[in-house]
Amino acid sequence: MPFSKKIGLFGGAGPWASAHAAVTIVQKAQWDYRAVQDDDYPEFVLRSVPLKGFGAKGIEDSAIVREQLFQHFNRFAQDGVEVALMACNSLHTFHHELQTAHPKMCIVNLPEEGAETAALHGYKTVGVLSSESALDDNLHKTALEAKGIKVILPTPDQQARINHLIYRVMGGNTGAEEAQIFRQLSREYEEAGAPVLLSGCTELSYLSHKFQSNVPVIDCLYVSVAKAMKLAWTEPAQMK
Repeated sequence: MPFSKKIGLFGGAGPWASAHAAVTIVQKAQWDYRAVQDDDYPEFVLRSVPLKGFGAKGIEDSAIVREQLFQHFNRFAQDGVEVALMACNSLHTFHHELQTAHPKMCIVNLPEEGAETAALHGYKTVGVLSSESALDDNLHKTALEAKGIKVILPTPDQQARINHLIYRVMGGNTGAEEAQIFRQLSREYEEAGAPVLLSGCTELSYLSHKFQSNVPVIDCLYVSVAKAMKLAWTEPAQMK
């Protein structure tokens, strides 16, 4: 079998975002790995957890969220997960602690994968759209600046509209109103000097694929799904 490692997909923050991540795994298996038969696809475990302590601004009660996260990652370890993916950027404030607790599990870091992709494409300036808690924790800013990339962050007014947009998507609203807000934000970032946007919220990941913006979008979720699948893949030469 081409995929030799089990992928753990941690979702529920929110369910729509992790459902999109699960669909992306299946699609990329078809597009990038030519999967057709059932056993051509990777095995993955989706834990969609109705997390307490979360809202449209992201993490609202860090202690409660952390407790739930570690509890379910322990279950991933029991399930034999070797590659893990959290379908929520805000949760990556706990990434280092989780990775230390599970050294045998490779936990893909969404903000770092987004920054790595921006650097590989040669971008010197990136505009960040994220939840308010991810913004406050400097998750994407730190990852991008570590690559020498200038970061354009949202104004308070823009962040308020981003929060509203995330809330709308959490409730399954992805129509004309959401498209208008998303495109207006992309125009404002472009005018502020951002040649590319980083989608640092997995609710926005869905919109970035559904609607076109004025500038290219690097989706942290999409590139991280690609990384997780690459880690789970066994090259033909390595197969016995």
